Amino acid sequence: MRQRPDREPRVIMRSPSELAGFWNRLADLDAEISQCHAEGYEADVDRLLDDRAQWQHERDELFRGLARVTPRR
Repeated sequence: MRQRPDREPRVIMRSPSELAGFWNRLADLDAEISQCHAEGYEADVDRLLDDRAQWQHERDELFRGLARVTPRR
């Protein structure tokens, strides 16, 4: 079925728990990065920063599909 030009693309809805999972994972990574950095484990810090960047990318892709709501005035 083809999409009519006057219709907007379909919005993908995500559950709050699914979205919270991304924020929680990033917070966990930040805590682990801080701990490893304080203890001098630079190799672990580099690995964790790479992991965090990947999670951020996945989060950004997820949010790209969410609808933008403009506030009413």
